[in-house]
This record gives sequence, structure tokens and C-alpha cells, in this order.
Amino acid sequence: MYLLDTDVLSNLLDKKRQNPQLRARFEREPPGNIRISPITVEELLRGALNRIRKAQTEKRSEVAAYVLFIELFADLGRFKILPFTEAAERVYRALPASAKQVGTNDCRIAAIACVNNCIVVTLNADHYQRIDDQLSCEDWSAIK
Repeated sequence: MYLLDTDVLSNLLDKKRQNPQLRARFEREPPGNIRISPITVEELLRGALNRIRKAQTEKRSEVAAYVLFIELFADLGRFKILPFTEAAERVYRALPASAKQVGTNDCRIAAIACVNNCIVVTLNADHYQRIDDQLSCEDWSAIK
């Protein structure tokens, strides 16, 4: 089973970003093998909400921001979301402070992957290896 990190999912959902290797590898994988985390959902929703707030603050049209927000909800609904459980929280809290310097959300994603025996799909595997060198990671954007 694969767990997509936020950067990978945002690349796949953003029609302006073109990463043919990532997209081709994603499309070869059966949908039942792909999961996302609530951390990724939170990060993407926060970004969408920030676009809405920015449009409101700058007194410009909010239509495009709301369209993207609705599209994001539809896109996220295509994925199964693995929960952040008490077991994942224990793994997260047990990580050394040096690992958390990489980023607390990436550490939470790594903890979810560990608890569920998932391979993290990321564009920066070395980043996750600094969290836990036993964590399995794959970069689907690399040409093989």
C-alpha cells in the first residue's frame, strides 16, 4: 500500500504542474493501493482556504478561489484517508527532536505510514529518510 505525501498529491491535482513520470506511475497503480493522510488533507484545505481569504482581503473576485475549493473536495473524495490514530501519535511522539526538524507534518505522515506498513510516495525521499531510515519511500517522479 502507498501513502502519498502532500507534495505528490498536490502535484497530481494541479493541472498546471506537469510531471509525466509521476502521473504515469500513479496511473499504473490500482486505486485500491493508494492512500492519503488527514495531514495532507489538512494542508491542502488550509491552502485553499488561504486563497479564499486572500481574495476577500484584497477585495477581488472570490469565484476562482471557491471553484478551486470545490474541485479540491471532489478530488480528495477519490482517495481513502488513513487515520491519525493513537498508535500513529505514539510513533510521532517517540521521534527524536532532530527528526521533527524536518517538519512536524512530514513526521506525522511518516508515523501514519509506519503504523500502516505503507510506502511513502514523495518527491524528496531523503527528507523522509532523515525522519526514519527504516521508512520505505519511493519517488515516482524519477525516470527509471
